[in-house]
Amino acid sequence: MAPGEPHPKAWQVTKALGLRGIYKGTGATLLRDVPFSMVFFPAHACFKSWMADGHQPSFPAVFGSGIMAGMLAAGIVTPMDVVKTRLQVQHKSHHTHYKGIVDAFRTIWKEEGPGALMKGSIPRMLIVSVSKPTTHSEECITACFPTFFFSPCLVSPYWSMKLNNDTF
Repeated sequence: MAPGEPHPKAWQVTKALGLRGIYKGTGATLLRDVPFSMVFFPAHACFKSWMADGHQPSFPAVFGSGIMAGMLAAGIVTPMDVVKTRLQVQHKSHHTHYKGIVDAFRTIWKEEGPGALMKGSIPRMLIVSVSKPTTHSEECITACFPTFFFSPCLVSPYWSMKLNNDTF
């Protein structure tokens, strides 16, 4: 698509790629996102409990634990992010074309070495470390937005009960 050219409509993309083409890359994305969540959420809870030291966690404790958990999870899943990105942009590249996830992983490892699977890990860890605690933490959301602007009741039933002093 050239600059200034109108973006294609959803039906045009579906017609060109087919329904299967719309979801191409979903497997690689899930292989990155599911392990990320499996690391991020338990690590966030663990770091938060360490930083709270038996008390109600403060905003800095919640946010700091989210930053640490985000960095840890992003670093661990960087190889899958590299594979996913290579698969997504291979049609634009005049270089290697991969047959799938396993082929991409093997080819990158064989041709560029294991270090290539960690390319971009530092910037990714820095970006994810700040974005994840603010998007995945109810405490951060409710601490960042005044209740008149963003009702915590919209976040989860937990906050609705907590605000109304209800019990579970």
